[in-house]
Amino acid sequence: MKINATRLTLYALLGAVEDDLREILVSNLGETIPLHEILEPGALERCKERALNDGLATVHLSDAIYYLDLGDLCPTCNSNANFFSPDTADYIKQKTALISKLIAIRNRVCHFRPLLGTDFTNVFEAAQALADDDNLMWDALRNCLDKLAHDAGFVLSLKIPSWDVSENAIPHNLPNPDFDETGFIGRQTQLKELKSLIDGHWNVISLIGEGGLGKTAIALQAAYHVVDNCADKYDAVVWVTSKTTVLTSHEIRQIEGAITNSLDLVFKAIHGIGENTDQAKDPIEQLIELMTAFRVFLIVDNLETVLDDRMREFFGRLPDGSKVLVTSRIGIGAYDRPIKIPPFEVRESIELLRKMAKIHSLSTLTAYSNSRLEPYCKRMGNNPLHIKWFVLSVASGSSPEKALADPSLILEFCLSNVYEHLTSDAKSLVDILFFRKHNQTTSELSYLSEMAPIELRKRLNELLTANMAVSSSTALAGGFETTYGITELCRKYLARHHPLPQDRQKVLQRKRQQLVAEKEQQQQLEGGHFNVNSVEVKSNGDVVIAKLLSDALRHTKKHDFDSAFESSDQARELAPTFYETYRVSAWIKNASGDIVGAQEDYEEALELNPNSVKVLYFYAQFQLRAFDDAEAAERLLVKAAGHASDSPEIKLELARCNLYQSKFSKCREIALSVAERESNTERQRTIAFDLALQSEYRAAEAFLVRQEVQLSIAHIENFINLYLKIPAEFVDSKMQKHLSSMLPVPYRAFKYQSDSVSRERLDSIIEKLEELDPSNSLYEIQSGYVKTVKWDRDFGFIAVPGGPDVYFQKRDLIDRADWTDLTEGQPLKYRINSSIERPSAKMIRLVRDLQ
Repeated sequence: MKINATRLTLYALLGAVEDDLREILVSNLGETIPLHEILEPGALERCKERALNDGLATVHLSDAIYYLDLGDLCPTCNSNANFFSPDTADYIKQKTALISKLIAIRNRVCHFRPLLGTDFTNVFEAAQALADDDNLMWDALRNCLDKLAHDAGFVLSLKIPSWDVSENAIPHNLPNPDFDETGFIGRQTQLKELKSLIDGHWNVISLIGEGGLGKTAIALQAAYHVVDNCADKYDAVVWVTSKTTVLTSHEIRQIEGAITNSLDLVFKAIHGIGENTDQAKDPIEQLIELMTAFRVFLIVDNLETVLDDRMREFFGRLPDGSKVLVTSRIGIGAYDRPIKIPPFEVRESIELLRKMAKIHSLSTLTAYSNSRLEPYCKRMGNNPLHIKWFVLSVASGSSPEKALADPSLILEFCLSNVYEHLTSDAKSLVDILFFRKHNQTTSELSYLSEMAPIELRKRLNELLTANMAVSSSTALAGGFETTYGITELCRKYLARHHPLPQDRQKVLQRKRQQLVAEKEQQQQLEGGHFNVNSVEVKSNGDVVIAKLLSDALRHTKKHDFDSAFESSDQARELAPTFYETYRVSAWIKNASGDIVGAQEDYEEALELNPNSVKVLYFYAQFQLRAFDDAEAAERLLVKAAGHASDSPEIKLELARCNLYQSKFSKCREIALSVAERESNTERQRTIAFDLALQSEYRAAEAFLVRQEVQLSIAHIENFINLYLKIPAEFVDSKMQKHLSSMLPVPYRAFKYQSDSVSRERLDSIIEKLEELDPSNSLYEIQSGYVKTVKWDRDFGFIAVPGGPDVYFQKRDLIDRADWTDLTEGQPLKYRINSSIERPSAKMIRLVRDLQ
């Protein structure tokens, strides 16, 4: 068993402390005192067992004391203090606390357990403190310290007693820790989680991370914890490694006889359990049978070199009661509970660098301040193996600057076998991530790689599993955005070993320029929140989605709904939490006639971004037009106004909602607030004037239906006055049609008015409306009376004094309800275009007040 100098040095110092305590006991106790009076029962049994293992059937006092370790020596000294001088007894009592702190370290040293980073310092400081005392009892310790000062190599001749093992330990084949020099540094969070999982229900646990992060050290620390503390759970602890190379300061050296395939690994595991391979059985079957018969804690180190379907099958069939702990640079992909191992924290990196520099007597590095060492550690990615390699390189004669500038060897060691296992599509994706230093969204990557979303996710998962890529999520309004990049170690590796060809760079640059152009085009679209074709763009990732959604809207305009849904579905697959994908999908579904599906998508968009003015606005429009639900639309618009209180578009929709709910005064108030604001666009002001006119027209109709004629007349007059105040440039054909629509209202009001004043008022209103209606400019008002009516054919003739009869149709009556009231001789007023041949009467009304 190879034991390094650090462990042997600690053994020498701790052994010297034990020898001095033994000397006190031997010199103060007589051989005639029975052993059972000196030793506690447990200590006595341990002494006899150890002596028997060495071939001693009879144990005398001096023999028994030799077999006492530090954990028994200190209590034995204190329990037999009555045999010592008062000064010696008091002194030992005073130093018991200090000596007791060394017991756990002594057990780690002699039981070949991983050392902690503080063990070496704690032992040396305690030894120095004891040796510096004036007390004469520490001769062996002082002699040891003196030897170490003059010839530290003497420890290499020492041998740790073979009987000094943990009595309760599980049988195991664990290797000696290779980090004795520095001790186990940091990783307490990961170690605590790992121990918890080992105690839990997971059958397969994996430590996943890029090369050199110390996965093996963590696994070994946990494995020794199992050996010492889980005898009731496992019958054996078996270590198997498929590590194929080792890194030196100058080269990557192949390990002779290393395991290179999964079958050899299975054979090694079978042998580790203590069995021979059965040629008649499938190796996997035999291993599973053994792990079913015995409770085995199996550690597979460096799995990535042999991971295949055979190993995945094994993990999937692992029996309860046994567990597997895996270290790998590549994730298993199923069955396991992974623990992601990150780089060191900066303080841990500095601690490791300092200890390594001190071990190799590199005064140049040990003299550096932490503030100077910190940038070194950061440049090495806080990777423990990189830091060790760096110190070894400096110890071999390289300058710190040169070692930092050319990390090709460490990069190849950490990543070459991982990169070579990637699929071609994954390597292509690595190129794209390498091309741009900033993280990229799935939509960007889909556009640049031309991969379908499903294939893209597979390749991203491959890179994440291989620890060549990292992801991060950022909270956004309406969800979150996940972006991807490559690790710094991967970037450095690619730069040195797989630089991006220039033609590939040109292709990616051209595609990125296309993205920028699309982004500018989106930002130039007018209307912002209120233009259905405008898609919110905050990042380059959004641009790709915006392009797909714009394509979908263009297809919708052409009624090519299949293509529209294909584009919108692709956008949603790439950005499932981006509310715009649902907003556009809702628009398409509504246009295609699926109003129920449209409503579901609007609800989803609103859930993703409840404060989106755009979603609230378009959803309100949808509620108003698809379901005639003005109340629901108004609630949505009021919420939108809370985020855009001065928006004319929202005000116009609110005015329309009030109009639909017969809140005519409120409609007019809101509409005029938009119409009278000169900073609003001509279109917005035109719509506002139109809504104000509609509010008066509908109010007049509503009051007339309720036979509140005076209120109806008042709104008709308001209508006329408002129309007269509207600047000519805002009057459009729609407003002019409102004049024709309003004309029947005052005419019908005649039926409910008998007083001459009201009738004259109404007649004046009618004439004013006829005068304002531009469609009447070609017509002149004439009077006549009914000559004949063809009831079954809906037409008749008007007799005109001194002129030819005039043809009319039922549809030309202002109030078609008057058709049944027509009688021969009924006075009429009408309009007629005399400039055409055989004109017909228009805008016909009965003149009841002339009867």
